[in-house]
Amino acid sequence: MKDGDGVTQATISEAAEIHPMQISNMIKALEGKGLVHSGSDPADARVAVISLTDDGTQRLRAAMPVAIDVQTAMFGDDGKMVAVIRQLEAGFKD
Repeated sequence: MKDGDGVTQATISEAAEIHPMQISNMIKALEGKGLVHSGSDPADARVAVISLTDDGTQRLRAAMPVAIDVQTAMFGDDGKMVAVIRQLEAGFKD
């Protein structure tokens, strides 16, 4: 989700199981803090594509180990969940 890659708001909404309007509000807040960039899909200007800014990527990298620790403390060491989180983290280390 780095600049240039991006993911649609609809994809985020579906993956997080959160109503699209709530996702839109969250994205606006994150964009206001300079953590994400919202642009239009070149193939369809009606579709919003979200990507992390450099600052957003740095903050995510810093937060991932904490998120893993909290998840493990609350739910135990569920190998699948930790593996998915680590895969996501690895995707942002490029």
